[in-house]
Amino acid sequence: MNIDCQWLEQNLEGYFCERLSPNDLDRANLHIEGCSECRKSIQEFHAIDPLIRQVFNRNLSIARTPRKPRARRLAPVYVGATAAIALAIWAGVKTSKMPGLPPAPQPPQQAVAVAPQETIAPQPPAIVKSQGKPPIERAKPQPAPLVTAPQPSQPASHAAVVDPTEKRAPFLVSDAAGYSRTLSDFRNHVLIFGVWSSHEPRTISALQRLYEIYGSNAKLRILGVSNERQAKPANGTFPVVYNENSQLLGAQPSDIVIVDGTGAVRFRGSLLDNPNNLAKTIRSALEPLGIR
Repeated sequence: MNIDCQWLEQNLEGYFCERLSPNDLDRANLHIEGCSECRKSIQEFHAIDPLIRQVFNRNLSIARTPRKPRARRLAPVYVGATAAIALAIWAGVKTSKMPGLPPAPQPPQQAVAVAPQETIAPQPPAIVKSQGKPPIERAKPQPAPLVTAPQPSQPASHAAVVDPTEKRAPFLVSDAAGYSRTLSDFRNHVLIFGVWSSHEPRTISALQRLYEIYGSNAKLRILGVSNERQAKPANGTFPVVYNENSQLLGAQPSDIVIVDGTGAVRFRGSLLDNPNNLAKTIRSALEPLGIR
């Protein structure tokens, strides 16, 4: 299995929570030792941990100190404030971008004052009650869909098959942690994504082979997109995301699509093709984009 910056970002939580297998942990540490950018990011994570402990221990000491009855009732407030600070710092670090990877977008935020790095977890629609009137449900605004400018030099056969009358976003997916991704997150990178399904194992093996060939290329991003919330394949190490009711640039199940750094579709194919022929076809499609 190839351990690179992209793999480390996908498994960062498992690395710090010690949920990686011993073999994966050794490979991850070997990559960190050889990559200055990843090593710097890991050091920043470790630098924050003592700060969290210091704030927690201080507020816990205050909470345990005997006070007057009125003050003692406020003890849980100190503990809650400490937990909130710890979560805010962790959320800020978790959203920090890894080297060579597109920044994770911030989920839609409520109209409250928050620190620049703080991430607000998605909340259910708020119910507003008024006297003498039925409750009013206020839904959170949805992110505006990305509109990709047409490319004059793009062949007609490569044009994105997107229905302009559809209200769904052209391309909107989310990763296992719940962070949304659009084409703007892959700008200046060549994106290869395939629509896989556990019902068609050939789609999984084809994506895995392409990831083993091109996964370490810093100019590329490879994604396996699922239209259903299904578990990541046991034999697949490629990044898995889930379609959030978007048009996927017209991609159908078992399709594979190549999108250039401007958001233009440059190739469409099928993951069900002969593996050797598919690898050659993908290589030929990447050469005009400066990737070999």
